[in-house]
Amino acid sequence: LCYIKGSAVAKFYQERFCRRLSRLRWRRCRRNCSQPALPSMHFSFIDSYLYGPTDDDDGIPWFVGEDWIGGEFVKWVGNKGYINQSADASTTQLFEAFAHFSFQESGGSIMVTDLQGVSKHAEDIPTSKASSFLLTDPQILSLDKQFGRGDLGVFGMTHFFQKHTCNPICQALLLHSVTSG
Repeated sequence: LCYIKGSAVAKFYQERFCRRLSRLRWRRCRRNCSQPALPSMHFSFIDSYLYGPTDDDDGIPWFVGEDWIGGEFVKWVGNKGYINQSADASTTQLFEAFAHFSFQESGGSIMVTDLQGVSKHAEDIPTSKASSFLLTDPQILSLDKQFGRGDLGVFGMTHFFQKHTCNPICQALLLHSVTSG
């Protein structure tokens, strides 16, 4: 159940992040100011499902599944401080900013990591002018390690901030710089 709970938490913060980023883009466009444009990218997490026995047979374990997603799989941010330096910089910055955002929005109690999935470019989505990403299998880091074995808690958060450099998205969202020692 940790996985289902983690997916729900990731979706909650993803919706808040994308809404805030969208409002910032709109305000900057409306003001027609000289501030640098924010990337026009969107992402979402694939739905996950809990499966179990249809009768009272306790011998059959429950398991979690997701729909299969095609495309080139990329990990942008890991749960132990990994930040993909070889992927497109603006995409990596988006996901770094999202991890940072989830940390700040939660008051430092959680961080959404293991940001990985596939890109669905604008040419694949006729109604879109932006890149879109479909993510899978997020890992939540929490102070009390309540999200399963991959929840490395403060250790994972500290390693993220040791490698993360705030970028224009972090700055536009007014995210506080976090130093870790």
